[in-house]
Amino acid sequence: MTTLEKPAGKNKPSVRVMPQSKGNTLCVEMANSITKEDYERNFRDRFLEIIKKEPHINLLFSFTPSYKGWEPDAADLSLKSIMELGHYIHRQAYVNAPKKIFFRNKLSAQLFSGETRYFPEGQFREALEWVTGGDDSSN
Repeated sequence: MTTLEKPAGKNKPSVRVMPQSKGNTLCVEMANSITKEDYERNFRDRFLEIIKKEPHINLLFSFTPSYKGWEPDAADLSLKSIMELGHYIHRQAYVNAPKKIFFRNKLSAQLFSGETRYFPEGQFREALEWVTGGDDSSN
């Protein structure tokens, strides 16, 4: 990594709330190495705010090509969040998810109450349409 690349990574959070988030749907972009601070501020805190007002939440995770995984403190907080909050999830969509995410979700499937779908890179719109359709109980 050159010295020019390092500051650019610091300017952009590793977890970024996307503009498509609204109501009980939280859309986040995952990039680089996920830090505890970014995960807490831009995902967990937002999740907690939504469930104060809504009985369930829909999640969309979009992984950028720069995604490298989780820093240890962020991974610990993510596991804690799954155990504490997984039952609030109605639908969750993953766009361009790495294989480790499939494995993690399979191991923790009993902690999630809703549906999960995976979409390849380039199908963000389809993922968003599916995850936001989760409010309609006739689906």
